[in-house]
Amino acid sequence: MTTRFERAQRWALGLATATLFAAAPVQAAVPATATLEGVLTSAGGGPAADGNYTLTLAVYAQQTGGTAVWTETAAVAAKGGQFGWQLGSKTPLSATALNLSAAWLGVTIGSDPELARQPLGSALYAQRAAVADSVDCSGCIKAGALDGAVLQPYAKAADLGNYAKASDLSGYAKASDLGGFAKTSDLDAYAKVASLAAVAASGSFNDLKDKPALADVAKTGNYGDLLNKPVTAKIGSSCGSGLVLNGFKADGSLDCGPLQVPADAIDEISNGLIWNQFIDSAPGGTGIKIPDGLGAGVSDSIAFPDIGLAQAIWVEVDVFNSDLSHITVELFGPGMSAPYILYSKSKTGQKLKAAFNKDTAIVQGDMNKDWIGKNIKGTWSITVKDPVDNQLGPTVDGDFSWSLHIQTLSNKKVQIKGNLLVDGSVKVGADSADCTALNAGAIRWTGTVFQGCNGKVWTGLQGADGSSPGSAALTCKTLHKEFPNLGDGTYWLDPNGGSAGDAFQAPCNMTRDGGGWTMGVKMWYQNGMNGTTGAVGSIGDALQLKGNPWKLSDTQIKEIIGTDNNFDVMFDQANYNTSYSSGNYEYAVLYNYTATWTWAKVVPASSTTTSVKSYRISDQAVAWTGNFQCGDVGGWGINCYNITAGSNPQGGAGCNINMGTASNGGWHHLYMAESNTDTYIYLCNGPQHSSGHNINHRYWFR
Repeated sequence: MTTRFERAQRWALGLATATLFAAAPVQAAVPATATLEGVLTSAGGGPAADGNYTLTLAVYAQQTGGTAVWTETAAVAAKGGQFGWQLGSKTPLSATALNLSAAWLGVTIGSDPELARQPLGSALYAQRAAVADSVDCSGCIKAGALDGAVLQPYAKAADLGNYAKASDLSGYAKASDLGGFAKTSDLDAYAKVASLAAVAASGSFNDLKDKPALADVAKTGNYGDLLNKPVTAKIGSSCGSGLVLNGFKADGSLDCGPLQVPADAIDEISNGLIWNQFIDSAPGGTGIKIPDGLGAGVSDSIAFPDIGLAQAIWVEVDVFNSDLSHITVELFGPGMSAPYILYSKSKTGQKLKAAFNKDTAIVQGDMNKDWIGKNIKGTWSITVKDPVDNQLGPTVDGDFSWSLHIQTLSNKKVQIKGNLLVDGSVKVGADSADCTALNAGAIRWTGTVFQGCNGKVWTGLQGADGSSPGSAALTCKTLHKEFPNLGDGTYWLDPNGGSAGDAFQAPCNMTRDGGGWTMGVKMWYQNGMNGTTGAVGSIGDALQLKGNPWKLSDTQIKEIIGTDNNFDVMFDQANYNTSYSSGNYEYAVLYNYTATWTWAKVVPASSTTTSVKSYRISDQAVAWTGNFQCGDVGGWGINCYNITAGSNPQGGAGCNINMGTASNGGWHHLYMAESNTDTYIYLCNGPQHSSGHNINHRYWFR
């Protein structure tokens, strides 16, 4: 309200007036102070002088007399006579103290007498006090104050549905207050399992008379407030022997079946120690020259081994060409009649390096559809075509290299990434695969020896290196395959694979024509060994020029050849015939001879087609290639005469290399033992017969 007050001051300040708006707080949400505004005037009627004034403010229950129910002192600043103050800013306004039927405000200026009291009216906030925001009735009416007879007509369960809904009683009807009035028997109709859906909505099962069965509870979808929490959902019968629980069906029953483990889960099951997923790479050719202007292009192949089922497959290609816009790259998989087009003239420049079907899409075909989940073993070939002639002259325009890669879920091998501890024995099986970079480090058992793959060849592991009778190799051929780094020399052999007691020594040649040659005979003109089937001489004789003759027994040579009687034989000589050669002489290899070996007579003609190749001994250069008629001539062993294929070597004149000092059209024989007991190599070096010369002829088997 607005209050105006005046006062004649003893200092002759004149009258003062004030206007007051006040409101008493009721709730915490209502302001706790009230605003007072007034005007001080001088005795002459004008505003009081500007300055600070001390006011004493008080509230009374009556207009005059009595004791103030609230008071506070205010220091106000007047300007132009006007001032303002927040009642309750120093002494809080008390709602209890202001609980009056009428209220009056008294104002005292300084030490002057109190001005006439002014009545307090209602402020806007105070009007809200007519309606209570909330009434805390705790303790207002207790259960004991109610007469049970009053509630009896309404306490039946059937009647409660109409008069006392749970939502209406929320917050007002405490469970403790209902004791004695809502009998458990009255709730029977509502506590049935059939009504669980409704009960579950209330969030409590604790006071149910008939506890729900687990099968029924499962249908409600709410387990949170069960009196006895379920440990497991036992629904129906168990899965039974040999089956596992895969999950639950829509109706809550068990989904049983055999144990299902993904084929590639072995690493998860083994804690990351065992893997059956691999990435294997097979290198193709490198630096393959690309013919310029040739539409058919140039091809290269990879024989990819059987290593398992493909999870991913890609081809790396590295091409250099003067103009890539002319190039096409095609890939054929095993058994394919139409190629994948990896690249087709889509770029300019000179360098193309890409992993096709991995980070670079192929132009035509779907390698994933064709090969994922399948075995890619077999021959893969690539063709690079440059059909446009660059007119620069060279017939070659660039080169390419390539490799094939596969990620497999292998059913052929596993990788162990930790240490392997075995309480029992470990058995290594046979492996007929060639030793390549793909299976480097592999170990196999051949049936007679252990071998390891070094990335190039299988080598022996059990010490059968030919260094002693106890480590005798089967033949020089097997020794060379198992120990490819061994050079020419004398080694212990045991071709029957028996005890070390029948092992013997023989010279091995590991360098000529692929190596692996075992020397079986050393002889020369009239050496006295003709027709002897047993062993002759010692290993020292085998290594000596001329001296004594030397020969393995026919039985030992047959064991070296093998039971199929198919073998190669090499004719060579120690020293040379000075009448026809100046030292630049040869050796010759007869391939694919099939017959029963003997030194007792002439070996029969081969039942398979043979071929002959002559090499210059100084640099292994090929001097002549062709074939002879062999067998059924001469004295002992294998003797060949008459050209049946190739040019006539004519003692050198018909050869690629003429190594002799003389030639003759009839000089073209390979004789181990002629009827006159001489030996011959008549090919590209002139008539290298042994009679009268310091020369041996030797015969090697493989």
